Amino acid sequence: MLWRGVIRELADDATVLEAPDCRQAMRLIEAHPDLHLILLDLNLPDGDGLAVLADLRKRYATISLVVLSGSHDRETVVRALDLGALGFIPKSAPREVMVNALRLVFGGGVYIPPQASSAPRQRSCSPSRDVRCRRPISASPSARWKCLPS
Repeated sequence: MLWRGVIRELADDATVLEAPDCRQAMRLIEAHPDLHLILLDLNLPDGDGLAVLADLRKRYATISLVVLSGSHDRETVVRALDLGALGFIPKSAPREVMVNALRLVFGGGVYIPPQASSAPRQRSCSPSRDVRCRRPISASPSARWKCLPS
């Protein structure tokens, strides 16, 4: 899985958990309340990804949530960010963008794909021109990371 390699590039001692559907992901999250990151695919076979995002944000406010999706239209991105996602990474993004997006999130920023924004660019937060700031968060790049679902 590409994401496993991206996470390992950022933290080689990361523990990565994967789940094929919402039900299993929720079980893993409940069993591991010390998670630092959840990569949430909006296209879940057994649930509405945006509803799951809202539920996760409400139940696990301290876990960083980053959306991963094949759909990255402006409306979906804005809705995910409004529901508490700290980033929205298109599945079609190059590996370098994925790595820089996660670096940005763990550095306290929010990743917004440029194609989803019609507003003027804000100040750059990373060497990647596809990474932008929106609001600060609290996260630790040295923490143990876990990612759900695949």
